[in-house]
Amino acid sequence: MVELNGTLLIQILNFIILCAILGRYCYKPIIKILDERANRIKNDLDSAAKSVMTQLS
Repeated sequence: MVELNGTLLIQILNFIILCAILGRYCYKPIIKILDERANRIKNDLDSAAKSVMTQLS
C-alpha cells in the first residue's frame, strides 16, 4: 500500500505547480501561435480560391 508521507505530498504539490507554470508560459503561447498559423493558412487558401475563380471567369 502507498504510504502518504511528506515527500509524496511535496512531489504532488511540485507537479501541480509545474503544470500551472507550463500551462501559463508554454501551452497558451503555443496554442496562440498554432491558431494564428491556421488562420493565415485559411486566408491564403481563400485568397488562392478567389484568384482561381477570377482567372476562370
